[in-house]
Amino acid sequence: MFSLFASIIFEIYFFHTFFTLFFFLSFLFLSIKFPHATSESIELLQSMLAFNPKDRISVTDALHHSYLVVPGRSSTPSSNDDPEAGVNINFEFEDKAKNLESIRTMILEETEFYR
Repeated sequence: MFSLFASIIFEIYFFHTFFTLFFFLSFLFLSIKFPHATSESIELLQSMLAFNPKDRISVTDALHHSYLVVPGRSSTPSSNDDPEAGVNINFEFEDKAKNLESIRTMILEETEFYR
């Protein structure tokens, strides 16, 4: 009975140590991949890339993260936050995209246009 209990305790300790080390190494690898990134940006990226959805940061929390908050500016969105494009955007292509074959044709035409 004692050996089973000790085995369970060891496994819990092992997995806790493993995940702590994994968390540290992932932070280290992101820091190496993005050497000019701040620790705040790495922390935000790491929380957005969490494998487990329960551990992953929500969109709302990500938008209110300290890395994205501009000092002296409200964190609540306003109508002035979305700048106008300055040009009219034509969405006629959506009317042509009725089925998969028409979408394929449009992609091929677009590809040929930019060759």
